[in-house]
Amino acid sequence: MTHPRRRAQVIDALLRGDDNLVQLPPLPGWMADAACREHPEISWFPGPGCSGLDAMAVCKHCLVEAECLRYALDHDLDGIWGGTTVRQRRRLGQHQGYDRWRVRDSLTARNTQLAQG
Repeated sequence: MTHPRRRAQVIDALLRGDDNLVQLPPLPGWMADAACREHPEISWFPGPGCSGLDAMAVCKHCLVEAECLRYALDHDLDGIWGGTTVRQRRRLGQHQGYDRWRVRDSLTARNTQLAQG
């Protein structure tokens, strides 16, 4: 997880347009199909005391929810990703026997059913 002070430095750099401090990896192709792109009014990085339920509701209807969750688990990201909060992803990662591919496959199957019905 990114340290809060480092996170603040990164945000300040982004606001100033200083791209020397911020080195972001290229965005994965699946992000083009993400439902969150259609909802800029929603806070995907809720602060303390905010639940993020509005963001998670959008995720439930997203066709790339599984890829998003896997990406967040792989990169230890803040915010709402794949319909989960940071705390929920930490619990997933700490759960003994956790298999991120099984989670991905079950979400993919659910999303396929949503898309067909």
